[in-house]
Amino acid sequence: MYDHAIFSLYSMSFMSILFSLLAVLAHFDCTGLAIALFLLMPPVHMFFQLRGTY
Repeated sequence: MYDHAIFSLYSMSFMSILFSLLAVLAHFDCTGLAIALFLLMPPVHMFFQLRGTY
């Protein structure tokens, strides 16, 4: 149960930082980079987090 709680907190923190970065990129008209990060970063994050947790 502890591992799941830590994983959830790390995942939510990463996603909130990612969405903040995407908002900044969208503000500066870097939509191509923002879309690429939106599509690529969550699976990469989940791979590395799940590999070490479960």
